[in-house]
Amino acid sequence: MNEVKINFYDNPEGFTSLKNVAKFFDVSNQTIKNWYKAGKFPSPVTNPLDKSESAHKFFKNEDLIAFKEKLEYEEPA
Repeated sequence: MNEVKINFYDNPEGFTSLKNVAKFFDVSNQTIKNWYKAGKFPSPVTNPLDKSESAHKFFKNEDLIAFKEKLEYEEPA
C-alpha cells in the first residue's frame, strides 16, 4: 500500500484533518487532542455551520508549519 506523504508547505493557507495531523506527527488522534487541550499544540477550527460536539476538527496549515518549525528549532543538537 502506498502511503501519501503529508506536506503542509504545499498549501500553507489550507487546513488538515485531525487524522492526518496525527499521522504526520506519528501519534494517535487522542494524543493530538490532549496536546491542544493542554495548550501545547495549535487549536483546531471547526466548520462554523456545524455546532455539534462531534464536528470534525481541522488545523490551519500555517499553524502546523509554525509548530513544526518551533519543534525543530528547540531540538537539542
